[in-house]
Amino acid sequence: MRILSWPVISVLLVCVAGGLALSSCITGLPNLNLSAVAPVIGADDSSNTDTKTIDPVAPRVRLDREFTRRGNDFGFRLFSMLVEKENDKNVFISTPSISLALSMVYNGADGETKDTMAKVLPLGSGRLEAVNAANSAIINSLQDPNSGVNLMIGNSVWAKDNISFIADFMQRCEVSYQAELKSLKFEDPKSVDIINAWVDNKTQGKIKRLINELDPMTYLVVVNTVYFKGAWRNPFDPAATQPHDFMTPDGKITVPMMSAENDYIYQKNDDFEAVILPYAGTRMSMYVFLPSEELGLNGFIKKLNAENWQKWVTMFRPAEGTVMLPKFKSEYDTHLRDLLVKMGLGIAFDRNQADFSQMCSERTWLSEVIHKTFVEVNEEGTEAAAATAAVAVGSIMPPEPPPTFKMVVDRPFFCVIRDNETGLLLFMGAIKNPGQS
Repeated sequence: MRILSWPVISVLLVCVAGGLALSSCITGLPNLNLSAVAPVIGADDSSNTDTKTIDPVAPRVRLDREFTRRGNDFGFRLFSMLVEKENDKNVFISTPSISLALSMVYNGADGETKDTMAKVLPLGSGRLEAVNAANSAIINSLQDPNSGVNLMIGNSVWAKDNISFIADFMQRCEVSYQAELKSLKFEDPKSVDIINAWVDNKTQGKIKRLINELDPMTYLVVVNTVYFKGAWRNPFDPAATQPHDFMTPDGKITVPMMSAENDYIYQKNDDFEAVILPYAGTRMSMYVFLPSEELGLNGFIKKLNAENWQKWVTMFRPAEGTVMLPKFKSEYDTHLRDLLVKMGLGIAFDRNQADFSQMCSERTWLSEVIHKTFVEVNEEGTEAAAATAAVAVGSIMPPEPPPTFKMVVDRPFFCVIRDNETGLLLFMGAIKNPGQS
């Protein structure tokens, strides 16, 4: 009997979102960065930094709304589990970051591992052509120069020199995800600095150190970055920002509270009140949901799913009012392996069962998924644009909002950054303590 001795090979996904400044004046525009990293750990090595960079232009294809809806649903489920796990800690994530990184890795999966990833993520039929076309369309659409914001997505694949990878895997990452292809000698400590420098450049200096160290047996590192720079359509006047009480789960604190009176898109019901704060150009908007004191943030999160979300976004109506929103800056990082296993992705983390044979010939599995974010909300931004936020309209007539309203966000709240054209939720957060850094 032949005994097989497999080298130690694993895939580590690191997802980072940073530097989001949600703002509203002309200078110091908000910056949002998001990075996802997937190292694959394995066997031999050779030379060091022979770098190949390719910048293909992926073809535009029709956006798949159902693909986007499934992605949002995956995000809601993962987010709800994180909020429950973190107790009183702020949670701020970007599921597109996680999804894009996992989608690139999915191109290397086969057999039951591929089927399971398609089901959990979820990727519909799981057909590579459909998955990659949908992600390619999203990447191209989000980087629309006419959107009113500056949003740049970067992907790169860092391969261990002199290791043979499946050509189709590399080509799909290059064409569908516009990934730059590079090679490195991962046992050289400088390889960490080289990758971090690339991330630093792609995120305009907002993410300076993504990786602290790499196993010398690393095979592959897949990096996804997204850089966002935008501004509120309706600015907050810095002179109107005043100290204000905010009730956290641990008690009352004082926070700098921004305030603006304007025409908004708003709704209120027994469970929450919510407002849409559009960016210049109105394609991207921040949705702020303030749960009722009776329901609370945790009760609201329990109702957060794709079906309810679709209903809620049809219930907004124009209203004049005052919005008071706290300034805050928060960093968040978490390990997602255990939660993804609970969601059904256990096989991808199992060194004996995982099948990534479409990536390389060595035995490969996921070791961990790490997600890190940075978010900042302040008064800086741009002047108002002429258009109004695009909001889906349903057949259910929402209740009439009050003639005017005053929404004071002085307790834990939920927020998302939404692309109004595709319906994609770029970021979602549960802010329980604006003073928590």
